[in-house]
Parts: sequence; structure tokens; C-alpha cells
Amino acid sequence: PDLARPVPAPPASPARPDRSRIAVTPFANRSGDASADWLGQGLPEMLTTDLARVPGLHMISSQRLADLLSAAGKGAVKDFDQGASTQLGRYAGAGVVVNGSIFKTEGGFRVDVQAYDTTTGHVLVAHRAEGRQIFKIADELGSALKKGLKVGAPQETEQQVIATSSPEAYRFFSQGMKLYQETKFQEASDLFRRSLKVDPDFTSTQLRLGMSLLLSGNREEGVRWIARASGQPEGLPEK
Repeated sequence: PDLARPVPAPPASPARPDRSRIAVTPFANRSGDASADWLGQGLPEMLTTDLARVPGLHMISSQRLADLLSAAGKGAVKDFDQGASTQLGRYAGAGVVVNGSIFKTEGGFRVDVQAYDTTTGHVLVAHRAEGRQIFKIADELGSALKKGLKVGAPQETEQQVIATSSPEAYRFFSQGMKLYQETKFQEASDLFRRSLKVDPDFTSTQLRLGMSLLLSGNREEGVRWIARASGQPEGLPEK
């Protein structure tokens, strides 16, 4: 009778994470310059925006990563090594996680990035970019990631990763986004306004200022800024 019993099926092996799902975690500022802290959030935002334009890729938003860190009681973590980045990527459901480190050089900055498979921990892409212009560094890193991960069309590597030509405007935007993710909407609004003083046409800042005002109770002005940003969709990331 025992032989007549059906043989239990072997336990299913865990599904391999989808490599089309990518998370870019905060970068570690190893420059020794606190004024460069904003790049730890700013560069991942630029890369996420750039990669989100590639058909077939699904980027994990920085807000989602911030929520996971907050839920784990690690909202203040600034230094992500390979292990921490890979673990966070797994929690977010990413098949690939990107992390990086920022260094100061005589000519500006050097940024080292690595992309890892979240299952094996193997390095899929490693690239170093340096210079004075942050946007050019971000462009080079984005191009290297797309080439190494074998995604994206060649012509996409020349696209600007964010709809502003002002690093100063982007710095205020990035600092505001950090506060926004921490639900400090009033403080975030102040930084978004500073960003718009530098570049009044920075559409992403207009949108986030509107959302911050709305969430802090200033509905009328918030709706105006959101409507203004929505009228310029070409200046916003597709998501």
C-alpha cells in the first residue's frame, strides 16, 4: 500500500529574480567633503531616471527603497557596501542592484559603480567615471550600465539624464527629494523653491513642489504647481 502512494513533488527552487528589475541604491560619499553628500542621492536618481527610459526595464523607485529602509529602522544608513546593497535589492524584488562610491579628485569627482546579480552576488558591470561635470559623469555611468547589462539602444546614451542644465538646481532638487522621502514636506518645499529660483523651468521640481505643498496642507498652490508641471510632460521622466 505504501508503494501506491504518490511520490511527493520536490520543493520548488526559488524563482530567479528578474534581471529587468533594477534598483540603484544610495551611493557612499567617501570624498571627505560633506558638501558632496547630496550626490549620494542625486547620482542614483539620475541613473534611475536614465535607465527608466529603456523599454523593458523596470526600475525600483528611490521612494520604494527609502520605504524599505525606514521599515527596517535603517533610514539613516549612508554607507552601502555590496552586501547591504544586494540585500536591499532582494527585499525590493530586484534582480540587479547598482551601488557606487564617490571620491574627490584634483579634477573634481571620481565615481565607481558596480552592478550585481542579487542571487549570486556576481559583478555584472563595473565602471569608473571622473571629471568636474556631474551630468557628464552620470551620462557616462548610465551608458556603461546599459552596455554592460546589454540593454538600451546606442543612441540613448547621448540623452540628458535629467531635464535641467544646472547642477545647482539639481542639487537643491536632490536634497529636497531626500526630505520628501522622509515625509518632511514643508522642509522639502523650501528646497524645491530654491531649485526653481535657479532653474524656473525644471519640471520635476515643479511637480515635487506641488506634491509637497499638497501633502503639507497647501492644496491650492500645490494643485497649481502640479498643473504647471503636467502641462510640460516632455520635461518629466516617463514614469
